[in-house]
Amino acid sequence: LFVNDSNEYDLDNPSDKLMFTIMEGISEFDNSIRTERLRRGKLSMIKNGGWKGGPPPFGYELKDSKLIPHKTEKRWVKKIYEEYSKGISMYEIQKLLMRNGVVSRRGNLVWNEQSIKRILLNTHFEGYYTYTDKKLNEMVRCEVPKILPSSLVKKVRDRLSNVQKTSNYIKTVTLLKE
Repeated sequence: LFVNDSNEYDLDNPSDKLMFTIMEGISEFDNSIRTERLRRGKLSMIKNGGWKGGPPPFGYELKDSKLIPHKTEKRWVKKIYEEYSKGISMYEIQKLLMRNGVVSRRGNLVWNEQSIKRILLNTHFEGYYTYTDKKLNEMVRCEVPKILPSSLVKKVRDRLSNVQKTSNYIKTVTLLKE
């Protein structure tokens, strides 16, 4: 296949249009192959205990592309779980973290209740997380160092499942509502 040094194509010319279409198809094919290799490489790394990418969850840090417990953050994760299991509200935990100057994963001193809830729902602290490759529809269970005892995690999960979602906002009053 010969392409002259000029990258200018006259798309009104049938031979230039054919050449452009062929080059575009080859480029698209090459990109697809490269993307597939990267995806398979990532999945292979995850299966071998590597981190899936992105920032690690609060309580962990990365070392050689693997999750290891963060010295100070893991203590705060345990404190969050202990306080919540004792019946302390997420709002009170939020105030505790801010009073003690604990910095969130994104470097904020201000915590919100949703961040605390995500920590309470995170499975990493139990010693695993799951990764799903959407294209292959393959789910991988990845083992990570455990930070919390299973009994504490169970207490927190039980309390979270018993919390009812309530709203004071009623759009319309109906006879069938309670």
